Amino acid sequence: MTKLYNKKLSEIFTTHSKTPLGVFLKDKHKQSFGWQYNKTEKLSSKIFYAIGCSWIQSRFLHRVFLNSHSDYLMINRAVGGQGNSMIIDTVKRDIDFLNDLGKETMFLVSFSEVGRNQKDFSYANPSRFSNAHDYFSEILKAQYSEIAGVLKNVNSHITTSWVPNNFNDNKTILDFCGDSIHERPKRDVYHYNSGLHYYMSGRRLFDHFDHLSAIEETAAAVKWVIGHEHVDETMHVQSYEPYESFLDGIL
Repeated sequence: MTKLYNKKLSEIFTTHSKTPLGVFLKDKHKQSFGWQYNKTEKLSSKIFYAIGCSWIQSRFLHRVFLNSHSDYLMINRAVGGQGNSMIIDTVKRDIDFLNDLGKETMFLVSFSEVGRNQKDFSYANPSRFSNAHDYFSEILKAQYSEIAGVLKNVNSHITTSWVPNNFNDNKTILDFCGDSIHERPKRDVYHYNSGLHYYMSGRRLFDHFDHLSAIEETAAAVKWVIGHEHVDETMHVQSYEPYESFLDGIL
């Protein structure tokens, strides 16, 4: 397979998540991505279908894919802020169309945090839980079971981006983001916005939850995630290395 560049992008372009006011995307000659590349005559023969939120929508993932996996046509259905219920419903709409094309297709589903869609709450009964994160964990498992059923007859890789993967052995993207300078929280957290806890605290279904403890656990988890080498203060990856390792492990 011919690469657009002879080396990995992380070896050519200077990027780092901790760079103030954005990142540098220049080669040693101060030129940007695509200035000089190796033309490939190889035709795309397979489809790579990716879906998730902003971690899959990332420009870094797109560039790594273009550089290293030119034998695939990538269809990226990721949208920044997209929730898990939306992800599932989109795959359901798309899968028959893709299967009808008759092309070898690889599906990547990378779940986001639980609770971005109101529909997420329909996946588990909150009366069985006293902690929000335990409740969210059960929702994520149920969402995995549904998408695994949808993709049971096709080649797929199902994981999460930065929330813990509690349903199979596939690594998350965060697993490739280096070490964190902060200690990992004792409780796994599946949603990182305290606003969701305030939303739940005003509803009778969740009156029995300890919302204050959940918010404190959320804050500790945010600190841990942002402390990773390749994650910036907005909780996004701003480097090539994690995506290179992540995609190499899939393809």
